[in-house]
Amino acid sequence: LAEAARSVGHSHVELDRAACTVRLKARAMRLDLGGIAKGDAAEAALKVLREHGFDRALVDAGGDLALGEPPPGAAAWRIALEPFGAGAPVDRGVLLLANAFVATSGDTARFVELDGERYSHIVDPRTGIGLTRRVAATVVAQSGALADALASALCVLGAEEGLALVERLPGVEARVVELVPGENSPRTCDSSGFRRMIGRANAADAFEPRPGRHP
Repeated sequence: LAEAARSVGHSHVELDRAACTVRLKARAMRLDLGGIAKGDAAEAALKVLREHGFDRALVDAGGDLALGEPPPGAAAWRIALEPFGAGAPVDRGVLLLANAFVATSGDTARFVELDGERYSHIVDPRTGIGLTRRVAATVVAQSGALADALASALCVLGAEEGLALVERLPGVEARVVELVPGENSPRTCDSSGFRRMIGRANAADAFEPRPGRHP
């Protein structure tokens, strides 16, 4: 783990924008875009649809969503919140959104159990080990790549530190849900504007995020 850690970190990546090249400076270093590429790909797909006149569209890239204009007769897309899968005792709710990007990260589907310990596929770069605590994060942003990257980062950082980061970012809202040992129900923490996007009886309350502001 110590040897692998020496090849981890953005400081080891050298970008040359003029030449459009990337140099990896650390030994045995590799690039893995699994935590950011799906959101970017979903955004690119939505852009193609819009260029062909399909403004009312939703692209689903395995948990990373790119939302265009809402369906005919509706004020928003309805996005169900199920951080630990259907049936889990969690305050789920439904997001009402249009023209936004949503990403959810967690270990509901991807994990491994070794010697009675559950390890997430999300690795904490500070330890080099998959997360052993149950946590899920949903992020709404104006960029697919940003939503995707932040959802994974918030799982690593946890609710307090992660949402403090979100509050400093314009146009971003998030929810972090943690299963705390010894507590009967999951702990749900939201950024300051997240609950304004939760569905109400009137779908006209749909929220459309704008860059540079919180709702």
